Amino acid sequence: MGFCKFIAPLMYSLIVSLRAKERIAQVSDYILGKWGTKANVNFLNELERCMRIIEQNPLAFRLNLELTEVHECVVTSHNILYYTIIDEKTVLILSLEDTRMATTDIHIFL
Repeated sequence: MGFCKFIAPLMYSLIVSLRAKERIAQVSDYILGKWGTKANVNFLNELERCMRIIEQNPLAFRLNLELTEVHECVVTSHNILYYTIIDEKTVLILSLEDTRMATTDIHIFL
């Protein structure tokens, strides 16, 4: 009797830029100070969920209309995670930005 061999999907390595680390910390601190621990934990859980999706399938989120090599993942209604695929194994998290910023401002982290 035959059986199917399960092949685990390729997981991409995530590299988080210094800017992204700083922005994640700033947003987390802001949420914690403004809305408390529960809201901050919810934000961090949603961010982690998004990063897991990116690790498994970095093409899951749309490309930026202006910078076609940059993907956008909506983490919350106020925060977008920007990232780019470096190669077949690596994704670079560029930044976490407020959705109210002008789209031309995203050039600063490329």
